Amino acid sequence: DATAANLITTGGLDIAGINGPDGDRLAADSSVIRRGGHGYSSIIIFFNQAEQRPGSDIAVRQALMTAIDGQTFGKVAYRSSTPSSSFLSPDANCFDASTKALIPAIDVAKAKQIMTAAGYKTGSDGKWLDKSGTKPLTISVVSGQDQGEGPDYIQAQALAAGFDAKLTKGDRSIYAGLFVAGNFDITVYATPSDNPDPNG
Repeated sequence: DATAANLITTGGLDIAGINGPDGDRLAADSSVIRRGGHGYSSIIIFFNQAEQRPGSDIAVRQALMTAIDGQTFGKVAYRSSTPSSSFLSPDANCFDASTKALIPAIDVAKAKQIMTAAGYKTGSDGKWLDKSGTKPLTISVVSGQDQGEGPDYIQAQALAAGFDAKLTKGDRSIYAGLFVAGNFDITVYATPSDNPDPNG
């Protein structure tokens, strides 16, 4: 986005979609004409549920989602957020508004209670151990570099809930390599949904 934003200001580009802090920079530039657009894809928090990964346990997933506020993530990652209770955007075909009832209230203390109720214990450092009680329960947060401080927020909330959370931010090739290889526990990516027909 930084390169595209610079090209916009120097005349190297006529039009571009710019997000994050570079979008804020261009918005403050009176020489640039800015038009907002509504996205039709959902940004979802995705867990690796493969065997032997922490996310294979529903209690871990529930605890983390009780600590992470999707709307806050959207604001710090993309400077704006239209909350959706589904992997579909509210504009998509088959969106079901009743899924809102499945979203937990954000409560770090409750997240810790979920882990305790599932039989997890903490080590001397106060962080969760795996079910064997011998190793740290480490959560690997993996993201691209185009999500602002959103991934940092996920890591911070996981830490607050008692997890040993590690964050890796990489360019698209690094991110894609980690994602395809399954070397992550939490990541964030966009899902496509139907765009409305502008002709009705």
